Amino acid sequence: MKSKNFKYRFDEIEGIFVRESEISANWLISKVLDKNLQITKASNDEIQKFLHILDESELRMPDGKHSLVWLKDHLKEKFQMADAKEGETWFKITERFRYILEQIDFTLIKSENYDEKVKIIKEDQKIFSNRTPNNITISFEPKENI
Repeated sequence: MKSKNFKYRFDEIEGIFVRESEISANWLISKVLDKNLQITKASNDEIQKFLHILDESELRMPDGKHSLVWLKDHLKEKFQMADAKEGETWFKITERFRYILEQIDFTLIKSENYDEKVKIIKEDQKIFSNRTPNNITISFEPKENI
């Protein structure tokens, strides 16, 4: 059963509303590297380039976390789900997640502004509109028996 209670955020660059559940590691790496990639199938060089770009940027996710910290939390969850499954394919996926998580940790440790990255910044999102308020008021009165 799918939930109808989705959280949306406004992507100012694209000018569209995006469901927060659509933001994934695969979506992020595809947007950052401008390629259609799955994070577990990206080469080591692509992973390094991706993490370097995120480290140099001040990209914050909708929950206020720096993109590297968000990615680590997101992949940790995926890692735990993959680790619970059996089979050679899941073992390889688990090992790939482990490698990527280690690389994120190395990137965060080497980062010059580590304290700033782990801080959650939640700004009030204001939606600006070019519409003027109409100040309409409405009231309901009981119907009188005639």
